[in-house]
Amino acid sequence: MTAFVPSDIPASVNTVEELAIWSLTILNELFPNVTVTEAPGRSNRAAECSPFYLDSATPPGWYTIGRLVVPMQSTWRQSANKPWATINELGTTAIPAGYKS
Repeated sequence: MTAFVPSDIPASVNTVEELAIWSLTILNELFPNVTVTEAPGRSNRAAECSPFYLDSATPPGWYTIGRLVVPMQSTWRQSANKPWATINELGTTAIPAGYKS
């Protein structure tokens, strides 16, 4: 997995929403070539996100849209572990320094 220590998270990240986007943008950058076949003939990136201007949203404006598909252990429902403790890695690349400030 892409390891981190709590001090890697910038001090300005202080909501779950910010933490989710911080994590997703890192995975988006580190693993652009990792794909998941979700249906026969249909593969998508495992981690992707990007800002989009949504003029039909209420209110209109910029929104980050992302998705993450990570493998998890098949026994996750029988496990005493929380679902996030059964996630398998996309890779082991270190977090770039620019994400830590």
